[in-house]
Amino acid sequence: MFRKKASVGQKSIDKLIAELNIRIAHIRTFLGSVDFTPELPFPSYDIDDFEGGAEEVANNIRRAWYTPRGPIKSLTEYAERAGCLIVHCDMDETKIDGVSYRIAGLPPIIFLNKNQPADRMRFSLAHEIGHLVLHRYPSPDMEREADEFASALLMPKSDIAPDLSGLTLERAAMMKPTWRVSMAALIVRATTLGRIDKNRASNLWRQMSSRGFRIKEPESLN
Repeated sequence: MFRKKASVGQKSIDKLIAELNIRIAHIRTFLGSVDFTPELPFPSYDIDDFEGGAEEVANNIRRAWYTPRGPIKSLTEYAERAGCLIVHCDMDETKIDGVSYRIAGLPPIIFLNKNQPADRMRFSLAHEIGHLVLHRYPSPDMEREADEFASALLMPKSDIAPDLSGLTLERAAMMKPTWRVSMAALIVRATTLGRIDKNRASNLWRQMSSRGFRIKEPESLN
């Protein structure tokens, strides 16, 4: 399962997979000599069993992990307590942000591109958790479902929706350090939850583009 910025050649992907397979072999050897017992469950769900789709599944994961309401302070901590191994490595050549594996005899494994901004890395982690929870097999909608899961996991509707009404660029920048997601993710969430209409969303995207924020976002706006 890959999260990537743009399409890349199969040769580059094959090279990355070969490198990751070596890392997986090292992980298998390491785990053979340690006692590895997760504190929290790492469930697997069939999305078709949930009327609320990925959003409902994300809420179930938050309950299973006993996360508090609002922003999750450290998603890495919760994933690792649930037995997921998270490895940071250089994947810039392939423009891939994250890769996830479920392998027989091993815990869930997520590889993250260490060169991406922190807010994108956090979303990439949530996206890959979504793949591990939802997708035993590839499907046409898997990337959209993983994105929806990540948004709901990081920005629960019941907690964030009121603050997204009439979203402005300035408010998105103010919310970014609290929710620890990108301004772009906040705009998308506000749109999908119906807190802003298409015209306002289009205006926000134009502002993001004109100020260069779609390439590199600021930490905050004065």
